[in-house]
Amino acid sequence: AGPDLEDHVSWNQWFLPSLEYFDNTNNKIDDIDITYTISPNCKQCIGATDPAYNDKVYYMSGDIFSCYWPLNDNIITNNQNKCVMDDNGYSECTKCHNKINDKLYYQSNCGSMIYDTNTPIFRDHQRCMEDQQANKLPSIGLNGEYCVCYKPSQSTEIKSANWGDHYALDSWDDDEDAIFDIDKEKELRQEDDITEDKVDIELYQKDFEEGTYRITQPGTYTLQEHIKFNFNAGGIKHPNSYYAWMPREDQEDQYPGSSETNHDDFYSMGFFAGITIETDDVVIDLN
Repeated sequence: AGPDLEDHVSWNQWFLPSLEYFDNTNNKIDDIDITYTISPNCKQCIGATDPAYNDKVYYMSGDIFSCYWPLNDNIITNNQNKCVMDDNGYSECTKCHNKINDKLYYQSNCGSMIYDTNTPIFRDHQRCMEDQQANKLPSIGLNGEYCVCYKPSQSTEIKSANWGDHYALDSWDDDEDAIFDIDKEKELRQEDDITEDKVDIELYQKDFEEGTYRITQPGTYTLQEHIKFNFNAGGIKHPNSYYAWMPREDQEDQYPGSSETNHDDFYSMGFFAGITIETDDVVIDLN
């Protein structure tokens, strides 16, 4: 996964918490730094034990987002390059020697390239398509692999969104796997077991105009018409305008993570579903 909406941005510009410390030209505006490091297994932060990987993050190669990349499958197939695994196994990709310019590049279609946080990002069409440049964009892995850790300089703990009832305890300074707090989980389960009255609700298009429909009560929810998901729609002329297709600042109570002061919650990265079922004993009747 990486930036969307044609956003050619660096890590500090893409990662929302860092916007507190950097302006839109990537210049620091605060005395607080953010330190990044890679986490290949999404459990351990490599920089905690190997400082050489501090301020190293993952990027994707240009061919993934339709820009030029100095290597392609045809070159590798024809054995014009010598390719070897590198980076202590922290990347899934090999590095290959390009005989044309005598440089090393990651293989094509790679989403786990390791570079410095402030690696230059090319923004214009000429560099993307015409010049033979190593175009890249920030990347975060899926399925529990190739994550990135971050830590403000005045903190000793990694901050992460709490997606669900699991309380993972981990620290930048510890070299242990994340710990699952089973006591906290049981406590939450007991709270959820409190019996609630079931509801019977009819759903219309108007219920989906401003965001995800969150189901938090047991019951039956019946669709009364065809539904189009187009939350907080922006305009065709300015599709990248602030809050277009995103939760608004004033929707923080309904969609935690919407406000500029809260970057570590469920909706920090935007709407991720049309309907969320957040309780038991729910029936969705498509009618």
